[in-house]
Amino acid sequence: MVLMCISMAAAAQLPTDALAHYTMDGHAGDGSSNLNNGTITGAVTPTTDRFGNPCGALKFDGTSGYIRVESSHSLKRPGRAFSVAVWVKMEVNPSSPTRKWLTVCCKSDISDETFNSPQFRVQSMQDDLKGYNTVSINTDFTEPAQENLLLSQWFFYVLRYDGSTVTAYIDGKSAFTFPYSKQLNANDMPLEIGRDVPGGMEFFCGSMDDLRIFDRALTVNEISALYNDVSGKAKSQPVAIQCPADCQKTAPAGKCGIPVNYSQPDATVDCGVANVKLIAGPASESFFPIGETTVTYQATSSQGNTATCSFVVRVQDSNLPTIACPKSIVVNADPGMCSAVVQYPDATSPTICATPTVQLVQGGASGDAFPIGDSKVIYRATDANARTAECHFTITVKDAEKPVIDCPQDLQVQAPAGATGTPVSFPDPDFSDNCPNPKLSQTKGPASNALFPVGTSTVSYQVKDAAGNTATCSFAVVVEKQSSELGLTCPQDIVLPANPGICEAAVDYPEPTLTGNLPDATVTRTTGLASGDHFAVGSQTITYQATHKTGARANCSFRVTVKDMEKPTIDCPADVKETVEEGATGKAVTFVAPLIADNCPNPVLTQMAGSDLKSGSTFPIGKSTLTYQAKDAAGNTATCSFHVVVDQQASELGLQCPLDIVVNTDEGECAAVVRFRNATLTGNLPDAVVAQSSGERSGSKFHVGTQTVTFSAAHPSGKQAQCAFRITVKDNENPIVKCPNDVHLHAQYGSNGTNFTFEEPSYADNCPRVKLTQTAGLASNAVFPIGSTTMAFLAKDAAGNTASCQFNVQVSEAEPELPAKIDGDTVVYNKDIVTVGAREVRVYYYDNHDQDGDTISLNFDGKWVVDHQKIMGKKKNLENNRYIDLVLTPGKVHYLVSKAWNEGKKPTNTLTVEIHDGVSLPRVLNLTSNVGKSSAIKLYYKK
Repeated sequence: MVLMCISMAAAAQLPTDALAHYTMDGHAGDGSSNLNNGTITGAVTPTTDRFGNPCGALKFDGTSGYIRVESSHSLKRPGRAFSVAVWVKMEVNPSSPTRKWLTVCCKSDISDETFNSPQFRVQSMQDDLKGYNTVSINTDFTEPAQENLLLSQWFFYVLRYDGSTVTAYIDGKSAFTFPYSKQLNANDMPLEIGRDVPGGMEFFCGSMDDLRIFDRALTVNEISALYNDVSGKAKSQPVAIQCPADCQKTAPAGKCGIPVNYSQPDATVDCGVANVKLIAGPASESFFPIGETTVTYQATSSQGNTATCSFVVRVQDSNLPTIACPKSIVVNADPGMCSAVVQYPDATSPTICATPTVQLVQGGASGDAFPIGDSKVIYRATDANARTAECHFTITVKDAEKPVIDCPQDLQVQAPAGATGTPVSFPDPDFSDNCPNPKLSQTKGPASNALFPVGTSTVSYQVKDAAGNTATCSFAVVVEKQSSELGLTCPQDIVLPANPGICEAAVDYPEPTLTGNLPDATVTRTTGLASGDHFAVGSQTITYQATHKTGARANCSFRVTVKDMEKPTIDCPADVKETVEEGATGKAVTFVAPLIADNCPNPVLTQMAGSDLKSGSTFPIGKSTLTYQAKDAAGNTATCSFHVVVDQQASELGLQCPLDIVVNTDEGECAAVVRFRNATLTGNLPDAVVAQSSGERSGSKFHVGTQTVTFSAAHPSGKQAQCAFRITVKDNENPIVKCPNDVHLHAQYGSNGTNFTFEEPSYADNCPRVKLTQTAGLASNAVFPIGSTTMAFLAKDAAGNTASCQFNVQVSEAEPELPAKIDGDTVVYNKDIVTVGAREVRVYYYDNHDQDGDTISLNFDGKWVVDHQKIMGKKKNLENNRYIDLVLTPGKVHYLVSKAWNEGKKPTNTLTVEIHDGVSLPRVLNLTSNVGKSSAIKLYYKK
């Protein structure tokens, strides 16, 4: 059964009709009106109750202690129904460590107790070894329980019998129930609390408080009221102690301390008496050494409550410190390194009294890597009064290691036909040295790219380091002769249009290629333009010639044709409107001839329609259409038309704006420079004045969005006209986003991962209000799991343009850090980790052979938990063997090291350990200990 103590405010009336109420406030008296007072027998002592009140409960030793209450008329009454309520705090019973006996009370006649004659009893038992629990209300009747009994905590336990059902309540709630309908027989035997008479070893071990016995079944509300009763809550400190103030003394010259006299601490206790004991530091009038000494006293009440206090005695020293350094050291550099790891003895500071603090103030520590050359090491000793002394020595590291050099492989090349040699290119040898900047020099043979003669040439190199150490290598260059052939191949003919807006084209063509075996022949362009030049419209022949010093020649040619395929442009004037007085037959009209242009010079303008009407001619009433054509030398044409309208009407004023303009932003800008033409007049008032009335000017920067530009026209006659058009600037430029580099992390061994904080990716855009969103992965400072996690981000601007990036977070599990040596012995670990299913485990240990006097020590996580203990051979009852209880941390690898001394008659030093976690089957392992070696196992608790 799980028994827990939870303090709550009372919600119902406390029952007052108990047959007996043992408050156990340091005594065995009955607080009910029946006065069924008891007598303490054996080891039952006052203790602190669940509220912290000293002497507020009684503690039973589990071996001899119990309370005896003589039989009375009222105590004979529990028969057809009863309730027993009690607060308990259970402890491990040393006489039965694997069984927990919750023996509350019994009133039994041993001679008359049979299955058919049940006696009054309240008892529960949990067997940890066999794994079962029981509850009993008499000797012969036992039921399995569903809950476990816990240790070292207060909990409220009620056993209720109503004549047909037995129910156990744990902390005010029903824990289990079973049917039962027998009458309990009355007898004249005494009532015993904390001991079961028939089972002489079934003593209660722990603390007990507020035991109530009723001859009826309590209601659920009454049980809850008893559980939530806090009327006895503690209000004062159990024990207190006051130490004297800190003090300071000065030791005499040449002395390392001084006797100090101080007053004893004062202690007070609410219950019983307090025993004051010195637990750390010297006693009063003892010799106190130089430095700070902490003196600690402990006050212990008769109930076991404790309190401590401390004060400090400071003794000053007047002796000057001294220090001695080791001798100077000369060593060679470590292989492959331009330094040496040097171990040297510690500097010593022999003094009369307390050892000063020795500190390295210059140079490397012992075990550091020292560079080539002389390194000065300085140590300083500082005593408690800040007085110092220094010493120094020199560590000289010499470079005695030769460099390493590796030449290229032998080379075999062919000289051109008729040549006596050929240039040969080769890489420098690979070389390295334990120290930086070795120097490479060629000691024999031509240099790379020099002319090598026909035959075999030897090339030699030397590498030399700063210490004068050298290494050499060589390789051969073999040059062979070759017969001569020369050929030249030109590219294919090229036809392409002229570049836009010009009467020529920039032409890139490949260089001719040599054929044959004379690669050193000279290729020369003899006619035509070079590749990359501008070729005029038309055709041009390009000729190349190859010549060789042997007299060989070769020629080739190709044609480049540039065609004019671009139409000319023609821009007619706007329609002309004129007004004549009524009755006139026409009017002389002048206009500007259409503007023409072409990528090639001299396009020709021709009037195609209305050729009889020229600028300055008299145009008849009505609309006359004039059509013009522009034609270039290649025959490309373009036409345009406009109208001349002469009518007999009143004057009119009109204004025509350019069409709407849509452009993209300039690169890297959130705007665009936009140019546009002014509005043009329409109607028959050409002398009207046109002005821009709103919007940015042509050539200005227009921001993303749409802006309206307005023009107005005004005439001296008072007539006005307006027009408008829109300029829209669109943002089609993607943002820029840059993620961090991939990250590799190490997580603690056994963990699910590790926390990682990363910086948000940098991002930017040509326009403001760009937003960054994480689309995959975990948040910064989250726990990243073992393995690879992809982090993805998306930048999106106000126009919907996007850009993305990602990086990976790789988490690997770190290896557990375990000591390689303990107490001078090398630790040899069992190959596998022992994984257990509970946080608390019990480890039994005994001699692998019969008991022969071996002595062992056990070290758990750096602490000796068993020290020089004689071990026994295995006993049949496991609980009779020696054991230790260990508490494991989830996710951490613990270690248990065995060290044995073979002091018995039989070798070897072998120890058997059994690991019990209460969940899985016990693990049995053998640990050995030899000279210089200690065997160990690794323990890991996985939730």
